[in-house]
Amino acid sequence: LATMGADAGYKTLVLSGDRDAFQLINNTINVLYPGRHFKDLKQMDPNAIVEKYNVTPSQYSDLAALRGETSDNIPGVPGVGDGYAAKWINQFGSLEGIIENASKITGKKGESLRESIDQIRLNKKVNTLVKDLDLGVSVSDLDFGNVNAASVGELFENLEFGTRTRRKILKEFTRGTKELLDENIKTMISAGSAHAENGGSTESNDSDDIEDVKTLLDKINVHNINSESDADNWISIAKSCVADSCDFSDSYINSANLIRNDLECEKTIKENKELVVFAVEEKNNTSQFGIFAKALIILAGNDAAIVYANVLKSNSAIAYKLRDFIKKHESSVVLHDYKKHIALLTSLKIVEDNYSFSPLVDTRLASYLVDPDFKNENLCDMAEHVLNIHIDSSRLNAEPTQGKLDFDIDSSQDSKEQDSKEQDSQSQDNKELEKSMLETALVIRLLSKQYAKELDERKQTGLMVDVEMPVSRVLRKMEDTGAAVDMLRLTSMRDNFAS
Repeated sequence: LATMGADAGYKTLVLSGDRDAFQLINNTINVLYPGRHFKDLKQMDPNAIVEKYNVTPSQYSDLAALRGETSDNIPGVPGVGDGYAAKWINQFGSLEGIIENASKITGKKGESLRESIDQIRLNKKVNTLVKDLDLGVSVSDLDFGNVNAASVGELFENLEFGTRTRRKILKEFTRGTKELLDENIKTMISAGSAHAENGGSTESNDSDDIEDVKTLLDKINVHNINSESDADNWISIAKSCVADSCDFSDSYINSANLIRNDLECEKTIKENKELVVFAVEEKNNTSQFGIFAKALIILAGNDAAIVYANVLKSNSAIAYKLRDFIKKHESSVVLHDYKKHIALLTSLKIVEDNYSFSPLVDTRLASYLVDPDFKNENLCDMAEHVLNIHIDSSRLNAEPTQGKLDFDIDSSQDSKEQDSKEQDSQSQDNKELEKSMLETALVIRLLSKQYAKELDERKQTGLMVDVEMPVSRVLRKMEDTGAAVDMLRLTSMRDNFAS
């Protein structure tokens, strides 16, 4: 197959732990050779073979014939390893060249070689790979082809695959544009639902099918919090949408029950009683230490409160009201990146600075526990990987448009128009930011729905709450505290080096 692929112009990778595959290596065929760990795959190309064995890939079968292979019960020349075998091959050109000149090789190894000629010829015959065997197929016969999304949907329904698993598999096997993938996903879901209604499987391993974020956005009522009455009005609506706090914190951490295996998080999320909290970091931070938030969104049901840091700073009563509300519903809070949010929410005075805040789910920690091989660099990558949702978070870090400094003392119509334009620009920036915040909060909600069931089924909710979150708090405190620096010692060292 590797030779057929190379002949057809493919770049071919052979995954094998058998070193005999090294003789296939050339400029278009490489071998992925596993090390001690299954992730430690070394891509062996011609240069790698020469560097390791001092022979070319085409000469490797000669080297193996001389050395033998104990794992295959093939004896080689006694006392001859890779080093001597390579030396002889480079001196005489090939195995046959070595055999023809065997009488010229002196010493005990030369004697052993002459006594093993029949064996090494047999070894050569056994270990040389056959490259022209008729397999009865062509390379084009082995192509993935196009996915029959309807049939796949019925199959996945019978196998009771969850929504996330279905999407991930279909994404890997769909070749073409994003539009084709989206169409295949719709066909797969439709066929699966129809199959379930006609007597197929009626259960799914995921809670709900993922709705389009834009559709969900249309259902959200946005409450901009600029006063205490705004906060009171939103709280009166939100409190009926979320569950009250229960004993969900890691209070057992010092008891014999280090991890509560019976702890669950899906029920609150499945009943849509979670409280999604997301704070946007202030990137243009003039402080030398710490991280600060510039805006906050709290999503309860279909009602979202959005408040800016300057509002909370100018009116601490608003912060206290929101802090009391979050504290009351703390065990229903869902967020992304708990460690970072401790700092962001503390900077807004939304949580107390004693690091006691303990939410229901952190989707970043959940991803680490459920899918540890996935490197969730950011929320956008996770949304695409888990939900097949593409979001643009660029506006989350955008700074409001700043007006130019005006040193003209006299007020004029031009300056008024300029002020009006700047206000319009500021308003547009805020709208873009708020839209991104809403999208992000909805993605966090969808991710929590995906992860909650798996966390409970794997009995990992307790692991997240009783181990991962306390560790995150310790790490947060270490980062906030920083490292002690002896300035006198540093100054002394500087002076010594400078002298």
